[in-house]
Amino acid sequence: MQAGFNYQGDTTSYLRTDFESVIGPTGGFTTFDLSGGVSLDRTTVTAYVNNMFDKRGVLSKNSACVPSTCGPYERNYVVKPQEFGVKVGYKF
Repeated sequence: MQAGFNYQGDTTSYLRTDFESVIGPTGGFTTFDLSGGVSLDRTTVTAYVNNMFDKRGVLSKNSACVPSTCGPYERNYVVKPQEFGVKVGYKF
């Protein structure tokens, strides 16, 4: 069994405060991951869930051009959505 969490606090994507005031900061978020598995002889089976609560936190923001020209139309780079599955392995 393994559990993990990742936290990112509020961040800014621009060093210039005039650009940052147009785009704005990213908000903080937390994601949770779980996995667990068993081994039988040479076979392993692991089940996992990444981003368990499907939190769509924004990692970073930017714009296609200078924010003072393009305005507040930013691109948001979000965390990967929830993913779950099973992995099976065999040692030869």
